[in-house]
Amino acid sequence: MRVTGLVICALLALLDLVGSLPMGDVQPPVGVIVVGLVLGLITLAALVPAWRGNRRALQVVVGSRVLSALLGIGAYFDDAAPTWARIGVTVAMLLTAIAVVLVLPALRPSPQLAE
Repeated sequence: MRVTGLVICALLALLDLVGSLPMGDVQPPVGVIVVGLVLGLITLAALVPAWRGNRRALQVVVGSRVLSALLGIGAYFDDAAPTWARIGVTVAMLLTAIAVVLVLPALRPSPQLAE
């Protein structure tokens, strides 16, 4: 389950990077683009150690994905945001929630063996 969640996180991070490229007439604010780009890079940087089971890296991946999902909320309140952007934000939020649920069991502390 952890691997599937990390794959979803990787795809979402790549979407953050692609989303920072200029596309069409309607663009999100520059701050949103920059923060999304940084969060995508953070996720990608933490993926390799997270894949190997590093709990701190898993926390970074989950945190950066949650922050990225929250960054999209502004699309719902922006009248200039096209419908496809709102749909994309909704899908990304749902995928983020699924990925977090899949990764969370790996973040729980393992029971210590009693001697």
